[in-house]
Amino acid sequence: IVTGRTEIPDGSMALGSPARVVRPLRQEEIEGNRASRKEYIALMEAHRNRKERDPARRIYAMYRENGTKHLL
Repeated sequence: IVTGRTEIPDGSMALGSPARVVRPLRQEEIEGNRASRKEYIALMEAHRNRKERDPARRIYAMYRENGTKHLL
């Protein structure tokens, strides 16, 4: 948990509750975090695109937007 007044410098690892800076990140950890971020974004976009192509989801969204509570 990072409380409101906690300052965590860029490139630092913070752990605990409340969070405290424990050490600087190693370069390979920073690179790993960047790679994970890219993978996560790619998964998010793939999921978003799949949902947009799913006709049942589009129909459900249409009914939801129009305030209709039932499909028939």
